[in-house]
Amino acid sequence: MRKSRGGDHGGAYVPAALKAALARASAQGKRLGRKPCAIPDSRFEAVAHLSLREAAKRLGVSRSVVH
Repeated sequence: MRKSRGGDHGGAYVPAALKAALARASAQGKRLGRKPCAIPDSRFEAVAHLSLREAAKRLGVSRSVVH
């Protein structure tokens, strides 16, 4: 028996309508997800000696982009 749709599923519950919509968009060739960051490798190399936090701050992006 399924519990409430609250946050207790940990992201495991995905409605069938959402799965169908994502499959349709993918079949149409649409890009899904976040847009990639357009940061040249030279800018990453310039901050390679810094910590992740400081490098992200200087590049103006999140830490996950630098990692």
